[in-house]
Amino acid sequence: MPAARHQFYGLLLELPSKHTSGSTHDDHLQGEHAPPFSRCPLFRGRITQGAIDAVHLQAALAVWQHAEASTKMIFGDSLGDPVADTMLKAIRTHGERSDSDLSDLFKRHKSAEELERAKGVLMAAGMAHCVTLETEGRPRIVWSVGAKKAN
Repeated sequence: MPAARHQFYGLLLELPSKHTSGSTHDDHLQGEHAPPFSRCPLFRGRITQGAIDAVHLQAALAVWQHAEASTKMIFGDSLGDPVADTMLKAIRTHGERSDSDLSDLFKRHKSAEELERAKGVLMAAGMAHCVTLETEGRPRIVWSVGAKKAN
């Protein structure tokens, strides 16, 4: 395996990804969540032929990391969704929040669809998760910060 290709696999693992553990390097290059540049046949061909050296990959990674750092500095961990951002701020500030608490944040002026969509954004980003608690009446749904931990 050419040095650049070997290093590419290592650098690829440093990029933020949704790769599953146990997947192979080729899975990273071909999978649905592979970085867009790695799905390009021209790029794959050039790295296989040795036309792309390790120094090029290091430069590309540096550009990627700079873009990420700049984005985080400018936007913080804002999700770009005002409803989801408001919910996340409340959960972080006050701890666990129930579905009713989250609806009350907006004085009940947001539709159920808007609230559910925002909760989906929080869950998809791994910023918040919910747990259903059984009560004597209706179950109570409670939201907490972070991704849900696997059992």
